[in-house]
Amino acid sequence: MSIVVWTNPGSGRGRAEERAREITWALGGEAGIVLSIPGGQRVNSPRAAAALRDAKACIVVGGDGTLHAVLPALIESRVPVYHAAMGTENLFSREFFMRADAASVVRAVEAGRVLAVDAGEVVGAGDLALCHFALMFSAGPDAGVTRRLAAARRGSITHATYARPVLAELADPFLPVVDVNIDGRDVVRGRRGWLLICNSRQYGFRADPGLRAVMTDGLLDCVFFPADSGMEALTWVLAARTRKHLDMTGIVYVAGGRLRVRMEAGPVQADGDYLADATGEGWIDFRCLPRALNVLLPG
Repeated sequence: MSIVVWTNPGSGRGRAEERAREITWALGGEAGIVLSIPGGQRVNSPRAAAALRDAKACIVVGGDGTLHAVLPALIESRVPVYHAAMGTENLFSREFFMRADAASVVRAVEAGRVLAVDAGEVVGAGDLALCHFALMFSAGPDAGVTRRLAAARRGSITHATYARPVLAELADPFLPVVDVNIDGRDVVRGRRGWLLICNSRQYGFRADPGLRAVMTDGLLDCVFFPADSGMEALTWVLAARTRKHLDMTGIVYVAGGRLRVRMEAGPVQADGDYLADATGEGWIDFRCLPRALNVLLPG
C-alpha cells in the first residue's frame, strides 16, 4: 500500500512543492507525488479515486483550500489524511496540532493513529449541486472577501493580500436576507446578516464564531450575526476575536444534524475559499456526515 502526497505548488509562496518532495523522500519508496490543482477547486473525482486506490494514507501539502479540493475523494475512499500545512491560516492542521516538517509526517505515518471526524455536505442548485466542507461554510462578508480575492489572485497569497478585499467588502458588504431551519425548526426568518455553518471551532484570524463546534459530535453549529452594514459585521468579528460574541444580543447559535437555508443570491465560501454564487432560488440543504473523514493524527 502506498502513501499519496497531494500538493498545490502555489501554496507557501511556492515552497509547498519543495516541502512535498522532502516529505516524499523521508517516507522512502512508499510515497509518490501527485500534483493537485490550485486550492479552492475540487479535484476531478476519477483522478483522485485512482490516486487514492489502495493507499494507506494521504499527505496534503498546502493550505486549507488544497485539502478542501481533495475532500470529496477522501470522504469516498476513507483514506486517512494528514495536513502538512503550507497555507495562510492552516485551520485544519491547527485543529489537530499537525506540523508540516518531514520528520513529523513520518512519525504520524509510523504511529498510525487515526481519528474519524465529521464532515459537512451541501446540496443546492448550480455549483452547489453537491459539495463538502471540513471546517465551515458561510454566506456573508467573509464570502464576499473570498470572491474578491479569487478574482484578483495572481499566485500565492499572504495575510497582507487580504487587506484590499477586506476594505472593499467593508465599504460594500454582502449581507443577505436569510431563512434558516434546523432539524425542522425555524431559527432565522427573513433577517439580514452573516450566516456561518461550522463543523470546527477554527476560523481565520483567530476570530472563532463557532466556539462550541466539535468535529466528532455529529452536529453542525449554525451561527447567525444580524447586521445591516460593514461596520456592524466588523463589530461581530471583533467580538468573536475576544470570545465575547456568544453573550451579545441578537446572535443565533444553534446546533443540529440537518439544516436548510434560503438566501439572496450572492457569494458563499467553504473552508476559507470562494466556492460559488448561490442562485437565490429555493433551499440549500446541509447535513452532517458523522465520522465520514479519517484523520491521521500526529505521532
